[in-house]
Amino acid sequence: MGKRQGLTYDKILKAILANPDCIRQLLQNYICDEAAAAALDFDSIELMRSEFVDTETRRYFQSDMLWKIEYKDQNKQPLYLALLLEMQSRPCYHMALRMLNYIVQFYLSIVENHPLSAALPLPDIIPVVFYTGRRKWNGPLNISGLTAPRLIQKTLSKPLIDFEYILLNVPKTALKGDKNSLLWLLMDCFQVDDKTDLIQK
Repeated sequence: MGKRQGLTYDKILKAILANPDCIRQLLQNYICDEAAAAALDFDSIELMRSEFVDTETRRYFQSDMLWKIEYKDQNKQPLYLALLLEMQSRPCYHMALRMLNYIVQFYLSIVENHPLSAALPLPDIIPVVFYTGRRKWNGPLNISGLTAPRLIQKTLSKPLIDFEYILLNVPKTALKGDKNSLLWLLMDCFQVDDKTDLIQK
């Protein structure tokens, strides 16, 4: 696929997933359980800025999409859920590190602009990788999988760093929801036969 075609494909995918209805369907059908989805106010869904600048190094970081969805119960804290959505057509071994960096930069930007306290905690955030490629995903979902086993970890009850993202492997995921919905049609385009040799086992 040429460069022009790749850019066009990427823009189309991002344009479709920039639809709030697609994000609602994604959360309801693939990410949240029934109780969690019922707690969200999908009428409040809002696309947020996904560009971050490290306050120390001034380096620029940009994730694909960042959505804000408020809870129905305004007395619940934190008051909203953030969905961090990264779209990938190729495997990325260090994706856990990338996603963790995006989340840290997002939280730091909040703290810098709106100092928080225990009375106003940071928002919940769900990191999701929307993978459309046919090659087998090769990166660990938990960042602990990127570090070599250490003797110290054997003496601890949990990893030194415990962060995990959600991998939505679109070609391998069973279709859910309304068959006439935009998300169902989008994911259906990426479905492939398990018998094809295009998928690496």
